[in-house]
Amino acid sequence: MLPIVLLGVGLLPLVAAASASPPLPHAPLGYSTWQWAPGTHWGPKQGQYNAVTEQTCRTQVDAMVEKGLVAKGYTIFVVDEPCFAGRDSAGALVANSTTWPNGFAPFAQYLKSKGMELGIYTDAGEYTCQGCPGSSGHEEQDIATFVSWGASYVKVDRCFGVDNEPMREALPETFAKYRKAADAAPYRVQISAILAATDNCWEWCNGTCDHCRTTGDITNSFGAMVGHVDQQSSIPFIADFADGPGYFNDLDMLIVGNMSAQWYPPPGLNTNETKAHIALWAILKSPMLLSCDVRSLDGEVLDLLTNEEMLDVFTDPLAKQATRFQTSAGTAKPVTMRFESCPIKGAALLDRQIWGFDNGMLISKESDRHVTVASCTGPNAALCGASAQGEPNQCLNTSCPTAASWSYNKSSSLLTNLYNGNCLEGVLGPQRSSVQITHCDSTNVQQQWTMAADGSVRASNGETEQCLVAELMAPTETVAVDIFASELAGGDVAVVFFNRGTSSTSASLKLTDLGEFGWTAAKAKVRDIFGKADLADADGVLNLSTDAHGASFVRLSPA
Repeated sequence: MLPIVLLGVGLLPLVAAASASPPLPHAPLGYSTWQWAPGTHWGPKQGQYNAVTEQTCRTQVDAMVEKGLVAKGYTIFVVDEPCFAGRDSAGALVANSTTWPNGFAPFAQYLKSKGMELGIYTDAGEYTCQGCPGSSGHEEQDIATFVSWGASYVKVDRCFGVDNEPMREALPETFAKYRKAADAAPYRVQISAILAATDNCWEWCNGTCDHCRTTGDITNSFGAMVGHVDQQSSIPFIADFADGPGYFNDLDMLIVGNMSAQWYPPPGLNTNETKAHIALWAILKSPMLLSCDVRSLDGEVLDLLTNEEMLDVFTDPLAKQATRFQTSAGTAKPVTMRFESCPIKGAALLDRQIWGFDNGMLISKESDRHVTVASCTGPNAALCGASAQGEPNQCLNTSCPTAASWSYNKSSSLLTNLYNGNCLEGVLGPQRSSVQITHCDSTNVQQQWTMAADGSVRASNGETEQCLVAELMAPTETVAVDIFASELAGGDVAVVFFNRGTSSTSASLKLTDLGEFGWTAAKAKVRDIFGKADLADADGVLNLSTDAHGASFVRLSPA
C-alpha cells in the first residue's frame, strides 16, 4: 500500500512560516459532523446545533480509531458547523460556551493524540448557513484564529450572499486571502471551497483552494450519487483541472453507514451501490469524508472503506482524476453539442450544423432537440425534447420551462438564457470541444456567436470559424456500462465499469482505448481491487461482468 501522507498538526515536520504551501498530494480522507448526531440532524435549524458538542464529537473520534479507519488514513475531523457565538473586542471568533465551553484547542489536542487533525467550518459571507458569524471581512484573521486552535483544514461555505453578484466576482480574491493566511501557518492548512455550481471554482481554485465542490449537497440515494457523478462528468474538461497533486474536485461526502434517520432515512445504498459509490469516489479522487455513526459501521462497508488496494488508487502519487470516456443512458448515448470547422464558402451545411431560432428556442434540425439548462441549475448545457430517447429525465424538468428560452443580442453577440440570465459559451479545447452556460461577459470571445442566415450558429473566436453541431447517436447503439479510467504511477491504469442498470451485464474495453492514459501494452494483468484477487489476463480486450447498480473496479498492469 502506498503511504498516506498526514498533513496536520504534529504529524509531519513543520513547514516554515510564511512559505507557500506544498501541493496537496491527495484528496483528504476523514469525517464530517454534517449529517450525524444522536436523534437529530446537524442542520438546517440553528437550535439543533446544540448536538455538536465536544463530547459527541469525541465519540466519533474514538470510533474512527477503534474501527481502524485512522490507521488507514482517515485523519481529518471536520466540525461542521460549530456555530460560533460571536466575536470578541479584537474581532476574533468566539466558541459557543454551551456546546464548546473549553473552546476548540483542547479538542484539537485530543485529535492529535488519536492521530487525527481538526477541521473547522466558516462561510465566505457575513453569516453562515445557520445565521452564525461568517468570515467576510475577517478572512485572514479567522484563518489565523483557526490555526491558533490547531486546525489544519478549513471548509469555506457560501450560503450567505449566493445571489450577490459582486461577492461572486470577488471569490478568487477572497480565497486568495484565505490562502495567504493559510500559507503563513507553521504547518500545511487545507482550504475546502463549498460554492455554488455556477461559481465555476474548479477554473480558478488551484493555487488558492485545495478542493472545490462541483455539485450541490448529496442525499442518501443511488440516484443522488449517480446524479453527482453525471453533473461533474459533464463539466467541460473537468478532469484537466485535477490533473496532478495540488487540487481535487469534490463530489461531496460519502453516503455510507448509519446517517441521520430524519434527513438521510434508510435504506440508503445497498451493497452493490456502496461498492460503486466508493469505487467512483476513489477513481475520481474526490475527498472521502464519512458522516455517519461510525460506532455502528461494520462488516462489508468497513471492509470496502479500509481496502488497501482501493486506497492505493485514491492516494496514487500521480493524483490524476479519472475521465469518463463512455457513458450509458438507457438504450442510447445522450446527444451532445460540440464544435467542428464550418464548411468552406459555398459548400452546403450538414443537418447537424443547422439550427432554428423559433420563439426564443434554439432547435437542432437533425435531432429536433432544443438547447436548455440541464437540471434547471448548474453550468451544463443539454439538448432535450420529445424525441430525446435515453436522455436524463432532468433535462425535461417542467419546474423551469424558461430554461429552454434564449434571447440573442446582435450588438454583443451574446445568447442569454431567460431562466437564469447566464450566457451560452463555447469551450474550445486542444482535442475536444463542448458547450456550457455561465455568467455573461461581453468581452469573452467564447460567448460571441453569429446567428448566420444559412441557419448555422458560428463561434466568433477570431480564428478558424467553428460551427455549433448537435451530434445525435443512432438509437440502436447500446452501451452497457459507464467506463472511467485513470493513469497511475508505474504505468498502471485503474478502471471502473459502472452499471447504472437494474440487471447484471457484461461489457468490454479495448486496451488500445486506454492510450490517452499512458497505456501501450497489448496485454494486461488484471487485479480485482474489491475482490483482492487476480483475474485472467486481458489480451487486447478487457471483459468484465458487473452487478446491477454495481461497479467492477480493477487495476491493469502491463503483462
